[in-house]
Amino acid sequence: SKIEFELDIDPKYYVVSWTGAVEDGDDPAKAVIESLNSDAEVVVTVALKPTVSWTNDSYGTITANYQDGENLVELTSGDYVEVGSAVTINVSPAKGYVVESLNDVALVEESQKTDVMVGQITNITRDVMLSASFKALDTNTVYYNVYSLGGDTDGGSVVAESSRKSIEASDLETSNGSIEVYEGGTVTIIAEPETG
Repeated sequence: SKIEFELDIDPKYYVVSWTGAVEDGDDPAKAVIESLNSDAEVVVTVALKPTVSWTNDSYGTITANYQDGENLVELTSGDYVEVGSAVTINVSPAKGYVVESLNDVALVEESQKTDVMVGQITNITRDVMLSASFKALDTNTVYYNVYSLGGDTDGGSVVAESSRKSIEASDLETSNGSIEVYEGGTVTIIAEPETG
């Protein structure tokens, strides 16, 4: 006679193997003995799924997700993931910082307009602890002024704005005649001549 088995498994665990029965090809929590002619012993071996964990600090934050079938699953640190999953990691530095590294994960820029870095860990089979390192951006001072080639006035005015990717100009200190800019940033100087 045919005997079917179905394991009511905690979602933190996965089925490693069945012994004494044939595992269902579509659902590893199920197995079958097609024809039982004598005593049989059936053993199912389970194991904890791997976890993905990280800590965030004032220098930046880590977020992670993985694709489970058609669903994109956003992870919280310490969450369990399916064995063999590929997890995508986003590392967002705090204002004034850039990402230096994330474990041994190869990172690429999310876009040229941001300092967020993106990486992926593939075929996860054991617990992963993510740890990012960040580097503070240097700031430089750019000085500017108006020089008149004649007359009693300066001949106009100059306004300066600094920016670096997603860090807006208002994030750094400006004063009349000088402006702070993060390394790798740009300074835009706008000259407004007086009429005449």
